Amino acid sequence: MNVPSSFTILVVSPDAERRARAATALEKTAKVLQADGISPALDEISLGPPTVALIDYALEHDAVTGLIGALGDLDRAVLWVSQVQPELLVYGALVQIPYSTDDAALVEAVERLANVQRLKESTARDSERVKRLDHVFDVVRSVRHEINSPLTAVMAETDLLLMDGDRLSTEQKRSLATIAEMASRIRDLCVRLRELDTDGMS
Repeated sequence: MNVPSSFTILVVSPDAERRARAATALEKTAKVLQADGISPALDEISLGPPTVALIDYALEHDAVTGLIGALGDLDRAVLWVSQVQPELLVYGALVQIPYSTDDAALVEAVERLANVQRLKESTARDSERVKRLDHVFDVVRSVRHEINSPLTAVMAETDLLLMDGDRLSTEQKRSLATIAEMASRIRDLCVRLRELDTDGMS
């Protein structure tokens, strides 16, 4: 399983050896950032949240919870622990990886979370597109409604005037015929807008 190289992994651990191990294992998966404590980790997060943060549970409890809060999404956090801590599940869907886990399993867990983030971002983009499209259809409906009433009146008045053709000059008849033709084109456009709206809603 691979993730795009534009993804970033933040490894936060006070243990230099563990940081180096994780960085070596993960560098083929994504760009790896390292921090040895909460302050440099928060600095990295402030520049833009990483795709996934691998947080060493050897940090103080407040530092761990502070980092998870700063990430803003539990699905961005993988806890690296000496042993699985069931009490941490109260925070939600936290992934916990024991130190003893081999590098391949560590990489797989991080990649899985990175792919969850990719899917969430894709879903958010799709949702935004749907909202924009709904707005376009609302505008189409509004424009069609605003045009229909005056257009019907224009067409009716033009027809009435043309029925009284004996009293009109040739130039007046030609002008009214042009108005009727233009009104008919606008009506056809309204029909096409209605079809577009209907197709978009189906």
